[in-house]
Amino acid sequence: MRKLAAGGIATLGGMLAQLRQQDPQLLFIGAGDLVGGSPPLSAMWADEPTLDALRQMGMKLSAIGNHELDNGKAEFLRQLNGGCQSSRPDKACQFRPNYAGSGFPYLAANLLDSDTGKPLLPAYRIEEVRGVKVAFVGAVLRDVASVVSAKGMRGLQVADEAESINKLIPELNAQGVNAIVAVVHQGGSTPEPFDKQDCSQLGGDIVDLAKRLDPAVDVLISAHSHQGYLCKVGPLLVTQGNSYGHLLTHLTLQVTPGQHRVASIQALNLLADPARYPQDPALAQLQQEVEARSNQVLLKPVGAIAASPIARRADAAGEMPIGDLIADAHLAGGRANGAQIAFMNTGGIRSDLALEPGQTRVNYGQLATLQPFNNNLIAFDLTGRQIEQVLNQQWKGADDANILQVSQGFTYRWDPSARRTAVSSPAACASTASRCRPARTTGW
Repeated sequence: MRKLAAGGIATLGGMLAQLRQQDPQLLFIGAGDLVGGSPPLSAMWADEPTLDALRQMGMKLSAIGNHELDNGKAEFLRQLNGGCQSSRPDKACQFRPNYAGSGFPYLAANLLDSDTGKPLLPAYRIEEVRGVKVAFVGAVLRDVASVVSAKGMRGLQVADEAESINKLIPELNAQGVNAIVAVVHQGGSTPEPFDKQDCSQLGGDIVDLAKRLDPAVDVLISAHSHQGYLCKVGPLLVTQGNSYGHLLTHLTLQVTPGQHRVASIQALNLLADPARYPQDPALAQLQQEVEARSNQVLLKPVGAIAASPIARRADAAGEMPIGDLIADAHLAGGRANGAQIAFMNTGGIRSDLALEPGQTRVNYGQLATLQPFNNNLIAFDLTGRQIEQVLNQQWKGADDANILQVSQGFTYRWDPSARRTAVSSPAACASTASRCRPARTTGW
């Protein structure tokens, strides 16, 4: 298997330039998580260089993702509209003194402002190309509050994605649209290759959503699960372009002349291979500037590891070496507040921890890439019964478990056939500090 360092703004810019030579009216859109949870090269500047790069690429619109809300409603609106009044003054407007905004709209049919009861963002946008009207309807996953901090969701409410999109169909039809594209920040996974046409083994939350969409929706562009696929759910094409700019999904919709319907759709997942596409000069220059200004902080040595790499890959039980290390570090950091055990969610672990050739110490950039969210370490008390309930929630509403990583000295057993933990006795849930008896309180 060949490994490839795919992606990068200069490569994506070059891909788009080449595609626009074939079709000057190509529409470039996003499906959310364009900012937030990002590599430190972007995060340390409040992702403003990334938004500038997307503007230079000619992005027309994007659905909102959960990571756009990591720092709350006000900060997202600042990133969208511009300005320097930020909850992150150490990052905002530090790359350029005047930040002008994203330069493209975000869409969300199901995200409401709690203060007004009205949508925070436009629900849809209609683009006309060669006389064909295409409606793009955006939505964020309805369970966004489960992956964004309570602080980030303050002042926001979320409705069901499919119901919110379906309500708009009569309004869109009244405007004479020829095609309807749902752009939803929700996803799934499949064991099939990222470029397999009409894959049939798609699983995850996106499948139920696709089944509930009005038949008038022609394509469902998805995101969130960092997968690449071109699948069919019934007659509906469902696509995703992986993550971190690795893939570019290229859709071609053929509309029958004189009729308000799509006759055929061609879908390709194109690999952003730097060796295949010419680099966009302006974006390459921007990338070089960002790297040069960031490396003074990112390359600073901060610690040592005894083995490299410490892998993110999970074993059959769902345990990761890097997850163990992080949970142990959290326990060490929480002992002053009485912590006896610690947990780490796998969604917050973004990479292996590995030394580069010739490198002897881990640098700050590698740790920030591993855990990029600037989350707080929280300590509180739970009973043994509550810990058991937390562990059983690892399987709620998902085809695959999201196994919590645990600190040294804490063990439990789970039954893969029952898809739940098997914490049936105190001996099965043991901590070095105490047994996890149902009524006994444990700090974590």
